[in-house]
Amino acid sequence: MKRTMFMVLAAALGLMPGAEAATVHPALAPFHAIRIDGVAHVVFTEAPDQSVTATGRTATLKRLRLTVENGVLVMRMKSGATSYGDDAVRLALTAPLLDHVTVSGMASGDLRGLTGPAFTLDISGTARLTMSGAVQRAMLTVSGAGQVDAKRLVADDLTLKIDGTGVVRGYASKVVHVSVSGVGTAHVAGDPPVRDVSKSGIGLVEFN
Repeated sequence: MKRTMFMVLAAALGLMPGAEAATVHPALAPFHAIRIDGVAHVVFTEAPDQSVTATGRTATLKRLRLTVENGVLVMRMKSGATSYGDDAVRLALTAPLLDHVTVSGMASGDLRGLTGPAFTLDISGTARLTMSGAVQRAMLTVSGAGQVDAKRLVADDLTLKIDGTGVVRGYASKVVHVSVSGVGTAHVAGDPPVRDVSKSGIGLVEFN
């Protein structure tokens, strides 16, 4: 398995003792997907060149672990460490393509200018995300407490799967597949002519 690791250690920060915040620019292998296992605010912008910038309190960055595993950029904290509130890490990322995002921790942020044949989002933790761009197929799955605003991500074929308390807004121009269970809510824009809807519980599906 191709694996590269960047460990943000005190010596690598280049800061004087007592510094409250820092920014680091780790050099990582190419990635096309992101997995958030910790707590982070993420801003991704599709761009020709890849870049990774992590900002946060000095003590938090010492515990940060960023790895690229088989093309997936993984963000986690050192074993036993947590980051909440003011200690959350802020990630500014660019890459030529982003086709998959997984959130099993807690994340907020914005995914900008997505393109390509397909994009997949899987949320099993807690997340509040917005996204924009144009793809042929988009699959957005929320099994935790996610709020996703993807109405500016134009997809020809859209699949929404919500299990729990998630609220997802998406855009489909041709085909949409919606599955809602529990108390989840799905809002679909774009007036797709082909609509496949499955709903159980008191969940809500709206087209507008």
